[in-house]
Amino acid sequence: MTLVTPNLDKLYYGNYGGCFIADAFTVVCDSLYEEYQRVTVQPKFLTQCRELAARYSPVNIQVEGKAMLGKDIKLHQATFNPYPIIGHALMAKEIGRQRVLFAPRHTEEAIFCAKLCASLNLQLKMNLPTSLRCIQTFTQLLEAMGVELETKLCETFDLPEMYSFQEWLAAPDKSYCVFSRSNVGPFPMPLMTTAFAAPYGTALKEKAGIPKAIVVPCISGSTALTVLKPWFGQGIKLYTVEIEDPDMWEELDSFCGAFTKVMRNRTQDRVLAPELANAWDEGTVERVYITKGQAIEALKQVLNQEGSADLSIESAAALYHAAQLEGDVLVVCGPQRMGAAR
Repeated sequence: MTLVTPNLDKLYYGNYGGCFIADAFTVVCDSLYEEYQRVTVQPKFLTQCRELAARYSPVNIQVEGKAMLGKDIKLHQATFNPYPIIGHALMAKEIGRQRVLFAPRHTEEAIFCAKLCASLNLQLKMNLPTSLRCIQTFTQLLEAMGVELETKLCETFDLPEMYSFQEWLAAPDKSYCVFSRSNVGPFPMPLMTTAFAAPYGTALKEKAGIPKAIVVPCISGSTALTVLKPWFGQGIKLYTVEIEDPDMWEELDSFCGAFTKVMRNRTQDRVLAPELANAWDEGTVERVYITKGQAIEALKQVLNQEGSADLSIESAAALYHAAQLEGDVLVVCGPQRMGAAR
């Protein structure tokens, strides 16, 4: 396949990213990037993003000093970042697409997207993963909000983003695919999603100052990229932490049009953000693995100390690694959520 995109400087992150789809759709992606550049330079775009976030999901960035696992750390309890969904939804509105496709991974982002699209008069279809489609009160709420639900496709492969992407690919002039994570889609989608998410990372940097190290849990790498990117190239040790799974292996593959690292076994793919994959290769970010046993032990210690803990096991793994480091460390932790966040 010949890549016809003129945006070669933006197309790849080292060996990752790209636009591995049919040439006809590559032209659509180039056109979308031009629209993105036109729309997002308008002052009203950022103003609308902030107003919609404040109205439907206010972002309250907090950093607190805390003694955990025998170490004094700076702790940021990550909250839902609405900006990627807002950015993409506004793009759909600006370029005249009335039908929006979305693949949520947890209930909070699904309900937020439904509210947002209703306020913007956008028709919304969601492809639900198996972890969400079985929550009856949740699906009933979405249907009451006018959302069209697809619940059957993920019975074969539990990759709702892939099905939304394929539907967009079939009719790009009539629909728009909203992405909440920067691990999905061909150029320019990872670039756009990361840029839309950026206000969260910028606000956190203003709150946290300049620590010696930053530790972030990693599943898809989207949150990690949002948090760590403002500190790239500033001499701070940056770490992502994953839970080691002996049954998964790493491959390089093209997922929804972008080439990247994929952790997989025979039932699951964990697709990683192309820009973060390149940051690992370049040494900008260090990739750390913690065993599940170590993460569970850290979670138990936090529970014993705090009495309760709204903490994901991936966040417990990040705390475990942070406790091994010296100096001023910022740790980003996230809560357990209904559904699987990638």
